Amino acid sequence: MWVPYSVKCAGFFQGWGVERECDQASYMTPRRPIFSSYLPSDREGVIKHVQRELFPPDAITKAGRPLKVVICDPNRPDQVRTMVVSSPKMKEVLTVLEQVAPTNETVLFLGETGTGKNWLAWLLHTFSKRRERPFVELNVSQHPDGLLESVLFGHEKGAFTGAFEAQPGRIALAEGGTLFINEAGDLSLTSQLKLLRFLDDRVYERVGGSVTHLANVRVIAATHRDLHALVKEGKFREDLYYRLNVVRIMVPPLRERAEEIPAMAEVMLKEISQINDKPWLRWAPEALELLALRIWTGNVRALRNLIIYAVVMSKGEILGPDDITPRLGMELAEGDAEMVSVSLEDDKRRRFLRAYQAGAGNRSAIARILGTCRAEVRRKIRQYGLEKESASEGWIRR
Repeated sequence: MWVPYSVKCAGFFQGWGVERECDQASYMTPRRPIFSSYLPSDREGVIKHVQRELFPPDAITKAGRPLKVVICDPNRPDQVRTMVVSSPKMKEVLTVLEQVAPTNETVLFLGETGTGKNWLAWLLHTFSKRRERPFVELNVSQHPDGLLESVLFGHEKGAFTGAFEAQPGRIALAEGGTLFINEAGDLSLTSQLKLLRFLDDRVYERVGGSVTHLANVRVIAATHRDLHALVKEGKFREDLYYRLNVVRIMVPPLRERAEEIPAMAEVMLKEISQINDKPWLRWAPEALELLALRIWTGNVRALRNLIIYAVVMSKGEILGPDDITPRLGMELAEGDAEMVSVSLEDDKRRRFLRAYQAGAGNRSAIARILGTCRAEVRRKIRQYGLEKESASEGWIRR
């Protein structure tokens, strides 16, 4: 749940198919209230209150239309991200996440860079029984191999040059909560061996110490690397791979859920424009169409960065193709992404055919998928000559 800077409580209600903003402090769903009659006045209090009211997170994926799943950084309530979910693959991800969240098992997120693996780790912790305890992240790529053991396990005074006092490691800081090991595929073989022992018995020793400590933490790992391939190459320990790979969640790239891009861009624009004091900004339909047709090799992170650029550089109230094409050209020159090579009309037809197949010819279903009206769907069916095919297969539903 996210609370905008204007203090009023704008809530996106998941699970019951309710996706609307409200200014009231309470709202009754058909099954139960998400908000109680009392709502704290401060931003952090609202977020914690809503988190308590929202559990258990049943039925997040039951709604038939796009879901807006609002995620808060467990350590920084002001860091809020909204994830728009409408594709079958992402709904499957949330379904698995719902099932595994109440347990204490290790979870491994796999996916390309920028797909939102850290957001899902936040969400997993928020929906777990450890949500009131710390969420501690260890980004392996940010620490040199020689210091990684000290960062993870901690060290005693005098353990090495410069160790003037004892320091707890990330494991100790996460006691009772969740330890998120990001970029686990970058671990060296030496660090992998030490992490393996911890995962086996949940015990560890500080660097320079002889006392064995017992840890009560849940481990979540994420990487953009192909760990199975690294195991075959001898760069990743097979036994550690199986310890981490208890519950594996594959996060699909943005190009495999392109139908989410327009709604995702709308939500991101709302968040970013408010942060930059430009709440009046909105998208031109042509700009959203251009975003939806692009192949985002940088995934959600690249899309968000482009929208930040467009908001900062905007001069009017409407963001059109001219506001985003300069950044698209820069990314193309840098090799971070590629433009779709076929014509705009061919891409429109391809998108419609995908929606046509997904909706099994049902005009209402196709309209929901594309976010348009039945009349427009009927026009497209005639334009692309699909009426005969639909009639022969019995797909036309009035």
